[in-house]
Amino acid sequence: MVIVRRAKPEDQGEIERLLREASLDDDGVDKHLEHFFVVEIPPADDETAQMVGAAGMEIYESCALLRSLVVARASWNGEVSWKLMQILLSYAEHLDLEEVYLFANGASPWLQEIGFESVSFDQLPDEIQELPHVDQLKDKGSPLVFRRESCLYH
Repeated sequence: MVIVRRAKPEDQGEIERLLREASLDDDGVDKHLEHFFVVEIPPADDETAQMVGAAGMEIYESCALLRSLVVARASWNGEVSWKLMQILLSYAEHLDLEEVYLFANGASPWLQEIGFESVSFDQLPDEIQELPHVDQLKDKGSPLVFRRESCLYH
């Protein structure tokens, strides 16, 4: 069993550690921590809960960039990743965001199944195109960009 909850300021170090261990960019977590969620294994007896995953969004005007969805390899399963995605998309709907963008390192059929569509870098909103880490992804050429319209959240 896992617990998903909103991130707190004291979670930042652990979130950044998980991202680095997964070779993901941890820049900007501090600026967007209020839009992050963490996955924990509940504590047993006198132990503390163990953080095994995190996901967050950068919010811009009427859209968001979903980033940093990470689950520790030992705790990964499709159900945990799917639950995190559902929570993030529900959160985006709660914020009344029109679009949610993300970058994936390959064609992810499950993302397409839930409504994401491929778009080119040119189709990204200006505020997302201008982000330094987006420019780095563009230069690598391997990431794909998916978009989800708010009417597909359900």
